[in-house]
Amino acid sequence: MKIFSRVQHNSRGSRNLFPSPGTTAKLFLTGGTLGPLVDSLHNQCLLRYDVAPINIYLPNTDSMDHPILATSWFIPPLLGIAYVVLGGVLPQLVESFWSTIAGIFPVNLDKANDQFENTLQTIDTKQRSQTAIWAVLSTALIIRFSQVLETSHTFTDTQNLFIMMTAALTQWILLDRTPVALVVAAITALGGPLSELPFVANGCWHYIPEASNYFPLKDFQSNSIFSYFFKHDYKELSLSSITGPCYFAVTTDAIALRRWFDCATKD
Repeated sequence: MKIFSRVQHNSRGSRNLFPSPGTTAKLFLTGGTLGPLVDSLHNQCLLRYDVAPINIYLPNTDSMDHPILATSWFIPPLLGIAYVVLGGVLPQLVESFWSTIAGIFPVNLDKANDQFENTLQTIDTKQRSQTAIWAVLSTALIIRFSQVLETSHTFTDTQNLFIMMTAALTQWILLDRTPVALVVAAITALGGPLSELPFVANGCWHYIPEASNYFPLKDFQSNSIFSYFFKHDYKELSLSSITGPCYFAVTTDAIALRRWFDCATKD
């Protein structure tokens, strides 16, 4: 079985970019349940939810500043959709593009990917489930590690970003090593934080001053395109660069989950 089946066509010839209905439902449910729990491991030191917040505290605690769960009611469906896109849709798009480029140029760009695909053909459902579980657990550790780095103030923002990216790449090397997954995770590491801009701009949540380094907006001038689209000071749309590697890790475990669910469905 391929890492991701080549983009399938239906009887009318249109491309089907989504995984099977069963796999799609499982990815959505996993993202909507486990996703907020894992995401909450670093939320408290990065951001505050301003719309429909959920804060759960330990009983008989004297402090109300550190809930054990900090999320929002709209986060589960958002993360459910994210897992479907990151685990299913984006890998299909990247692999389709990868195959197109390989067909145009004489260099066989598919060679490295096919080597990993052939290896994965021998992996059964049990092994895929174990890899997926390790991917989710390691993602939780990486996200928790980001909280440690952010609160310790031991390193600079640039150093924190380098350390986190090293951790995310190590996860990919140990559990995946497929070029398609690397490309998808890298795209998500860049685009994931930017996808939060509309939510921050509309007051759904905000990054606290201690955590926000205004990445990637800090280097734009006041007369840039951002000041045209956002009527207030666009630098109030603060993001944290440390979230990029977290998106990378989440993509790795979404892809691992998709492989497991696909294999389990076929069995």
